[in-house]
Amino acid sequence: MSNTTSQAVQYDDQTGFDNVDALASRVISELARRHSNDRTYPIDVFVQKLCHVAQLGDAAATDRLFEDINASGITPEEIVDCYIPQSARFLGDQWLNDRLGFADVTIGCARLQKMLRTVPEQYDSKKYPTVRHFNALMIVPQDDDHTLGAMVATDQLRRMGGSVHLSLGQSHSEILAASECGNFDVIMISASRNDRLELILKLTDILRDSSVHLPPIVLGGTIINNARNLNSLTGVDHVTNDLHEALRLCGLKIQNQNVVFGVTWS
Repeated sequence: MSNTTSQAVQYDDQTGFDNVDALASRVISELARRHSNDRTYPIDVFVQKLCHVAQLGDAAATDRLFEDINASGITPEEIVDCYIPQSARFLGDQWLNDRLGFADVTIGCARLQKMLRTVPEQYDSKKYPTVRHFNALMIVPQDDDHTLGAMVATDQLRRMGGSVHLSLGQSHSEILAASECGNFDVIMISASRNDRLELILKLTDILRDSSVHLPPIVLGGTIINNARNLNSLTGVDHVTNDLHEALRLCGLKIQNQNVVFGVTWS
């Protein structure tokens, strides 16, 4: 298990959005209770405003909104764990209800993803260890556009004490190269599409054939809500959307359990 210093998470500019599961509704209710006495706007208004500035692409408007959100007592961690995913879900619902075009939703969600790069800069660094307790490889398979959930999970894993390399839409050879030089304690695959099952199985076979000491492979994402027997169909070791459970199954120590508000990556 690695004790190296924090490794920068690697992102690309791929677009897409995740359907956030029922956890988001519970998070919204809890946040409403916690901030009922010091809020500038109701939570649903913040989500709609966040969607609006994401569509506009106006940096000044985005900065003003984040000032309002921060003034209400909402933490940067809550923005990452709840508000940005819930905003992506809202945009997706707008498209499903024919209120927004696909291009508008895609651009809006791409801008929400870019916010995930900047909001963590506001974290209180004193909450988090400078020494990493595990190394993780988070993979989103090729042609799977639902990347936001994996990006949120990557940030959460880092807050739990992990160093995470995020692979978005890379080829099998690129993933193999990363796995061979990363000294990873766990490999996580985040997927949403049932038609990716054969691709995931091929990837796990390639990874297993390439290493005698391959770390456990965990599958998560919305795909696990839509298919059964995923262990046998994909060749992974574990199937779960709960990050705490995933790390426990892999025998990894979790740091800072209380600094993550919601721990699914679906």
